[in-house]
Amino acid sequence: MILLITGSVRVGSGTRATVEALAAALRSRGLELDDWDLRVRPLPIADPEYHERAGEHPEPAVRALAAAARDAAGVVLATPVYHNSFSGVLKNCLDHLSIGELAYKPVGLVAHGDNLSAVQALDQLRIVVRGLHGLALPIQLVTTPEHVACGEDGPRLVAEDALERAGRFALDLQLYARLSEPLLRRTRQRA
Repeated sequence: MILLITGSVRVGSGTRATVEALAAALRSRGLELDDWDLRVRPLPIADPEYHERAGEHPEPAVRALAAAARDAAGVVLATPVYHNSFSGVLKNCLDHLSIGELAYKPVGLVAHGDNLSAVQALDQLRIVVRGLHGLALPIQLVTTPEHVACGEDGPRLVAEDALERAGRFALDLQLYARLSEPLLRRTRQRA
């Protein structure tokens, strides 16, 4: 199972449109997904009292997030770009997690914004993933507003080059998840 975390709370989000296209690419590869859209499944402000103990948090959503991250074979973190960085709602989500949930897991990084600031946001996310002992994939997915079209059913990722990159990203995430599976299995057995 791949955990998709969408760090945008905007209605009609380009980030969400990118995640939906990526989800389709992952499903086409036969992968099961757990879609954690922070607009639909909000979390309380992270409480340091439960640092490294998210499974004991009084809020059911936090316990569910920690369980989903722990059970996932890989994770995708998707963010809009705010002030050349990733969103605060995504940072808060990550602050609920600890090394125990992400260690040795492949983590794919996705940003929606202008190219330069999106890359900067993903560079910063890469540092956070490293702090959680996750394995940030070398490939990352950046989309811009020009890649998205708004239709009757909301925004959709339509640019062929962006859809092609989403397909390559899905393949890499699947391959890294398979490669890390034996390591994750041994780590879970020790826990």
